[in-house]
Amino acid sequence: MILKKYLPLYLSLAVSIAVSKAQIPEPYLYYDFEDASGSTIAVDSSGNDRNGSVNGDIQFGEEGAPNGSTPESGAAFSLGGSGYLTVEGSNAPTDFGNRDQGNAVNYTISCWIKPDQSSFSGDAFIFGQGSQGIHHGFRGGNTFHAHWGNDFSGSAPLNPDEWAHITFTYNAENSRGAIFINGEFDSEKTDQQGPNGGGAILVGARNGGQQNYKGLIDEVAMWQVELDEDQIKALADGVSPTGRNDEDDDEDGLPDYYEEKLVDNLDDLNGNGAGPGPGAGTGDFDGDGLTDLDEYEETKTD
Repeated sequence: MILKKYLPLYLSLAVSIAVSKAQIPEPYLYYDFEDASGSTIAVDSSGNDRNGSVNGDIQFGEEGAPNGSTPESGAAFSLGGSGYLTVEGSNAPTDFGNRDQGNAVNYTISCWIKPDQSSFSGDAFIFGQGSQGIHHGFRGGNTFHAHWGNDFSGSAPLNPDEWAHITFTYNAENSRGAIFINGEFDSEKTDQQGPNGGGAILVGARNGGQQNYKGLIDEVAMWQVELDEDQIKALADGVSPTGRNDEDDDEDGLPDYYEEKLVDNLDDLNGNGAGPGPGAGTGDFDGDGLTDLDEYEETKTD
């Protein structure tokens, strides 16, 4: 009788604990690839202004990961040539570690991928940096977690032209690198040294733009912490890498977190308004000619 009485409470507590354990911290950067076709940058939706500059062949407005948090569109990398992103303002040794400089950094790097068949032949790297160091992706058809001479391969096979969620983690304190596929642990190296080298962080290539990944990518996210297995599983289940939800209490088409971040209330910005501004609730709060909704959808700025 007592068990029956308190069972709902126990279940509610268990769910709350699970959600709490999977809370996603704010990322170092996040590319949702909802950028317009023809864009020359991938907008950093984390709010940290680490946009990705396009080098070569990258096409936005392509198919997005259907099980991701932003399935509307993704980006095609190197399907008509060679292309990669350079993360503006990034410095790999400072931000993600350098063993030769004694800089140890924990990290997590994740994304959705739909690799082209050509990425399973030779080297095809999803993440890298300007010189040596980090180069994560594929080698000889296997997933590959690499710190330039401190490398290991994954074991779970991926298929061309199929979406998969992939996560690379590194814990500098215990020298452990790990690969997760679709939210599940795949492989590890427990004596992996940190990366070396220098330069900016790259997406879609390694070592200054070489050995490009070919295929679709969506929802690239990076953290300067090692996410735990519950958090990684949550990402693969479609939780936003921002750790935010899209709650919209005032039903104006603008997420509450966005309004509170910019103006600290839900009244000044109005996604249902069309202007003219400036003024609270007009739909063009700052009077710059762009509606509040356009600024959210197109520029993610104020």
